[in-house]
Amino acid sequence: MASFARMGEEIRVAPVPVPSPGQDWAKRLEKTIERGAHHLLSIQAEEGYWQGELEADTTLESDYIYYLLSRWTVRAQRYLQSLFRPEAGGLHHRSAAYG
Repeated sequence: MASFARMGEEIRVAPVPVPSPGQDWAKRLEKTIERGAHHLLSIQAEEGYWQGELEADTTLESDYIYYLLSRWTVRAQRYLQSLFRPEAGGLHHRSAAYG
């Protein structure tokens, strides 16, 4: 089972050593990424999720994206309908020939 902290609880974490100025940045970065990945994997549930407090409700963002997509779809539909020329046999780009 994954371990997690509730709001207000403290998690004991080992202090991060202060690097010396001459230390190789690439090695430090690689080790930092490995430590972060190891920590995330250590708190992951066996089913694959992470349990924690919900800090934001993404419903508004999701609704806004859906709204924008639906408006884009309506605009695309109107644009395609404006190109339809029954006398020319279907969709044609507006040009001097088709007015």
